[in-house]
Amino acid sequence: MKILILNYEFPPLGGGGGVAALKLAKGFLACGYEVDCLTSWYKGLPRQEVIDGIKVYRVKVLGRKSLPTASMISLISYPLAGLWMGIKLCRKNKYSFINTHFVVPSGPLGFVLSKIFHLPNIISLHGGEIYDPTKKTSPHHFLPLRYLIRNLINKSTCTIAQSQNTRENTKKYYQTSTDISIIPLPYEPFKFTRVGRKNLGLREDKKYCIGVGRLVKRKGFEYFVKSFKSLGRNIEGIIIGDGPERENLNSLAKNLGVSNRIHFVGQVSEREKFQYLASS
Repeated sequence: MKILILNYEFPPLGGGGGVAALKLAKGFLACGYEVDCLTSWYKGLPRQEVIDGIKVYRVKVLGRKSLPTASMISLISYPLAGLWMGIKLCRKNKYSFINTHFVVPSGPLGFVLSKIFHLPNIISLHGGEIYDPTKKTSPHHFLPLRYLIRNLINKSTCTIAQSQNTRENTKKYYQTSTDISIIPLPYEPFKFTRVGRKNLGLREDKKYCIGVGRLVKRKGFEYFVKSFKSLGRNIEGIIIGDGPERENLNSLAKNLGVSNRIHFVGQVSEREKFQYLASS
């Protein structure tokens, strides 16, 4: 009982889509499956390793410049870079099915491997690869990509969306003929030890609002920063995460005169994240 997960991002690379794949992989392990994951390589990461029982294989892609976000060329090159390793893994292992995360860019790789080795292919849609109004490069703007995505979904064994909204956007922009199931991502309580504000560099006489996520345009962190113009001076903000919008958000805070009240702490561990949340 083995599963091959395909995802161009996987922790510590990327954002929520990679975390979702990791959590699902752990769930598959708990159900008695062995899990292999084929993902992208980034400098400093091993080409192969075992993470929480999951065998992770990383292939070198073009133009990956940061951990949090992928460049367009790295997205395009992932299916090609992963094909040979995917073939080797499928020849070596008798997989029960393939779980392909993000219909683009991972979808073409999942489709080809499923056809060569006659394996069921389950596509997991995460939303942003279907419809992202903050990006000019969002696939729904381009006819060739709409055609590709429609066919990948229609030819999958099963397609799963995280939400009703993602399924509606898929039907609206891609006119898919196959049914799309909805399986929301569950919440898993995280065990951690609370610490005092002083340990986190926070003041006892302040109130803190907190935002967590990759600093990319569609997360809307500019609204978080702008809100401090209307909030009392005893309220300060903490932003956890990193990404290409960090400098823009920093500049926005300075222009609004609230930079001394917005604290960018970057990427932190899960333990630290919940310690900040508990103190906000």
